[in-house]
Amino acid sequence: MSADSTDKDSPNSLDPSPQEEFSELFEKVDKPYHQYLESIVKNPIRQFQKSSVDDYLKLIEEKGLGVALAYAFDARDYTKGNAWEQARMNVMNSLLPPTKESAEIMQKALGDNYRAVKWLPEVNSNPKELKALLEPLLDSDDERTKYWAAIHLSKHNPGSDSSDKVCAVLIEGLGKDWIAYRLENSSTGITGKGECAKALARLGDGANSSVDELKEQLASDSIDAADASQIAGTLMQLTKDLDLVLGRLAVVAERVLTAKRGFGLHSGDRDMLNSLKNFIERWKKAEDKDESLEEKIKLLESEIQYHLN
Repeated sequence: MSADSTDKDSPNSLDPSPQEEFSELFEKVDKPYHQYLESIVKNPIRQFQKSSVDDYLKLIEEKGLGVALAYAFDARDYTKGNAWEQARMNVMNSLLPPTKESAEIMQKALGDNYRAVKWLPEVNSNPKELKALLEPLLDSDDERTKYWAAIHLSKHNPGSDSSDKVCAVLIEGLGKDWIAYRLENSSTGITGKGECAKALARLGDGANSSVDELKEQLASDSIDAADASQIAGTLMQLTKDLDLVLGRLAVVAERVLTAKRGFGLHSGDRDMLNSLKNFIERWKKAEDKDESLEEKIKLLESEIQYHLN
């Protein structure tokens, strides 16, 4: 049998190369990343999840490699209980490039899509590099871009030149209704408000200017239990005002327990009740306390015992 005949009879001899099958895609993506594109096309999972993989390749072609990769990472943030989203996460995880290459690609998209900012610390854990990349984004016109930049910077001791700006951005994020992590939100109810409150706590005394906004949010009739728990913790850390924090968190607990009486509480509600329980224990031991809270606390203690036991 001739060599020509062997090549012709090979099962893959007529299959187009990745460059032929996706010629426009390869033209749009820089040559150093062609090997990564080939690995996606040749990934065995494409045999079973062709539409999902090809959708990812189409996204790369339309949005650029950096933005598409950010979307791939964001597949990890699926809604709890959504089997389709969880399956998509598994597909996307199998298509990610090595960490070092992911960091190189994603940092080029930081100004194009907030998801790249959201997941940057997953691929780059160097505090110095993160600060250099994220601090300019505090001035972004895109709200979620600057909120995520501030949240991440709160973990890395922002310098004196940016600490006030980080705090200001987090205060703004605390006052807005937005979802940070869908998985956490679907599990506990926590939103971007709670994430900003946690970030403000990490700033310590550098977050003192957030006290008024924290008070306002904790007094809101619509604050979620999980957010209220985080906000109360940060407010207590900054003010040490136990009567204030306990009084406002007790109102949230009353509202939540009344609204959900007869229904199951999710983990965010239980976290709030645990926070309230801890504040009550501290209140009981305090010498200088607001005695007017005593009757309300007695009622809440029985509710807390019922729901947490």
